[in-house]
Amino acid sequence: MAVACVLTLFALWSGLWSPRSPMLLAAAPHALSIGLQPAVTTTSLNASITVDVVITDAADLGAFEFTLSYAPAVVAVTDVQLGAFLGSSSRPAYALGPHIDNNAGTVSFGGYTLGATPSGPNGAGILATITFHALGLGSSDLVFTHSLITDRLATVQAVTTQPGQIIVSGATPTPTIPPTSTPTPTVAATATPTPTSTLTPAPSATPTRTPTRTPKPTKTRTPTRTPIATATATPGTPPPPTATSTATPSPAPSATPTLTPTAGPSPTPTVTPTRTPKPTKTPTRTATPTATPTDGPTPTPTATVPVLNTGFLSPTANQPTDGGDANGFEVSPTNAYADDGLFAADMDSGTGTSTSCTSPRKDRHLYYNFDVALPGGATISGLEVRLDAKADSSVGAPFLCVQLSADGGVTWTTPQGTGTLGATEATFTVGGSANTWGRTWTVANLSNASFRMRLTMVAAAVDRDFSLDYVALRVHYH
Repeated sequence: MAVACVLTLFALWSGLWSPRSPMLLAAAPHALSIGLQPAVTTTSLNASITVDVVITDAADLGAFEFTLSYAPAVVAVTDVQLGAFLGSSSRPAYALGPHIDNNAGTVSFGGYTLGATPSGPNGAGILATITFHALGLGSSDLVFTHSLITDRLATVQAVTTQPGQIIVSGATPTPTIPPTSTPTPTVAATATPTPTSTLTPAPSATPTRTPTRTPKPTKTRTPTRTPIATATATPGTPPPPTATSTATPSPAPSATPTLTPTAGPSPTPTVTPTRTPKPTKTPTRTATPTATPTDGPTPTPTATVPVLNTGFLSPTANQPTDGGDANGFEVSPTNAYADDGLFAADMDSGTGTSTSCTSPRKDRHLYYNFDVALPGGATISGLEVRLDAKADSSVGAPFLCVQLSADGGVTWTTPQGTGTLGATEATFTVGGSANTWGRTWTVANLSNASFRMRLTMVAAAVDRDFSLDYVALRVHYH
């Protein structure tokens, strides 16, 4: 459904047109633009993101409407809110819609103001804020397929539109810390495993023990067949014996009984130190798993509180109320309990041509007993009303106003309106998942004893016939 804005409506809001006086519908030469902010947005799967519909170069803005298309396989619209710019010049501003069709990938929304004074806002600002939910990977172009802007006097403004885009990417992988072999610096010191074949058996027994305990030979286990790295172990050892590279037992075997059990020159005792350092590499590798707990932060996104809803609930009670000819939907009002193509009807609605939702000359009707059942401790985050309706003609810009009551009809919320009704049935959604209608709701407020919904049939002609196929309430909570 597109919010089919009839320009006659805006003139009626201004009080400057009557059915007998012609209305100028030609577009004014003033050019302005509407677009999206941010124009291109990147988000992650299952995330929610808001995009503002912005206007630039507005002049005496009186009303607007648009239809935006998107890729329903990538994103879905969950809510639309009226921006502050339309009412920024102290003119009363009201929302039209939204109508959200996540199957077709379209959302329609509008806003209007009432009264001849003061002037409408000028310049740039936010017309509406759209909330999207990322459903699938890929990109979704955001394209205005319809747009209409009028000034306070209902003159159509020339408008250009700027498209946008939402890109949904996969979850970014958590960075992994490369394994750090921290034990390796300990091997540094005197790892001067000089590949020289100096089998210098140090005369002193104490220096020869120290190199055997240290894991220094781990770096030199491949290149050396002469594994004794004791040449550098004792800075105080006398250098004369190092000149002989022959494994002769001449250098006083009595001084090195601890190192070489045999007095012979065989290099077998020297090979034993090279085998002992081998296990020193295994500790360096076993230490690396300690760096793996870096994927801890990933569970945090799941901590978001999901918003639930009751689904659309039908009323089981109704009654006409004061206003207009005081008969509301005088024909089969219970037909609005089900979406079945059978209509409740209000014939020749009202006794005056005012287009105000609060005019006492408009016909009104109450629907209630929606049997709302919420879990204990639930917090209500939004109320959404669905209306499947039509009129016998769009002349006089007929539309429906909705008000809600939490105290059995003693007080009412500020009215919110649908788009203009046409001769073909269309679905309108008023409110939304984050729209509380200007008040805080409790579970008790939604009981059958307290909750009421008031529908007001508004048109600039008293001979309009309103038909309502279905009225329903959906409560969003967490």
